[in-house]
Amino acid sequence: MRKTLKTLLWSFLVMLCLTVIVLGTHIYLVTRPKPIADIVQLGRIDFKQDIDSLEGNRIRSFVSHLDGVKSTYFNYKDRILVYTYSSKIQSSVNVYNLLAGYGNFKAERYVVGVGATKSGCPIGADKQSYTGTVSSYISGFFK
Repeated sequence: MRKTLKTLLWSFLVMLCLTVIVLGTHIYLVTRPKPIADIVQLGRIDFKQDIDSLEGNRIRSFVSHLDGVKSTYFNYKDRILVYTYSSKIQSSVNVYNLLAGYGNFKAERYVVGVGATKSGCPIGADKQSYTGTVSSYISGFFK
């Protein structure tokens, strides 16, 4: 009888310790601060002059070597430079200013207008529609 009681007591203590360890680990993993995600933005510069492929490659190379710029694409036909950058490290204004100082280009930074930002996502445009209601319902889970 005494051996059974001792075995039960030890089993209870081991289970209690394991429960406390698992619960403590779970609370630590769930409540620790999450790192701030790196937000990648798109930037665009419209050139008002003809740019040949050699000059375009030089511009593209310059912009792609800037800190925080991830990738670049130059559309020679439409004279548009599109690039992605980390918003933690770089800004589109800074990229434009550095490029303007790099060469004598007739260019302007593309800024999205207010009307385009309001109609940017076709799903969320009409909150009363079926797709707007469903997307609002689903996005509520992630808030």
